[in-house]
Amino acid sequence: MASCLIVSLIGAPKCGKTTFIKDVCHYLKEKRDFEICMIDADDYLRTYTHVRSILGQYQQRCDGKKIVLILDKNMHEVNERHIFYTLCKSYNASFGEVFFEIAEKTCQERNQADIHSGNVTLADFKSMFNKSRLPTIFQPWENKYIAVELPNNGSNVVWMVIELYRTLSFMEDNLALVNTI
Repeated sequence: MASCLIVSLIGAPKCGKTTFIKDVCHYLKEKRDFEICMIDADDYLRTYTHVRSILGQYQQRCDGKKIVLILDKNMHEVNERHIFYTLCKSYNASFGEVFFEIAEKTCQERNQADIHSGNVTLADFKSMFNKSRLPTIFQPWENKYIAVELPNNGSNVVWMVIELYRTLSFMEDNLALVNTI
């Protein structure tokens, strides 16, 4: 059976999740022997169905290939993350989270400047930003996370990608461990 890790991204709108993860995926594809699949998770139901399908396909494989599925969405709602964690348990997959921390002002400025994907209203932005907090230690299934502090000035984050690579290497070594909590 293939080993699988689902990574949920947590962060405010326009904090830099997508750009950062694209850089990570590019770097890791050249360095690792596992597949990486970044899933745009804006449509929750379609994403859940897609991830369930992928997990089912990989459960049937016998080649031992490892896969990391990265859910590119704000994932600021605890119940959203818990549903994916539960899905992972049912397919013997691992679950982890990457939390992105950045100044609220920076995210607001990026939101107002983004004319291509549309702005999030200020009220919605503030609500989402306030919910985008580090996973709570009171939820035992949220104890596998990495916190990434992104620079406010948008500078090159390659050094952060390399640091995350080291951390993900540790996570990869533990792919066989499945949370039973």
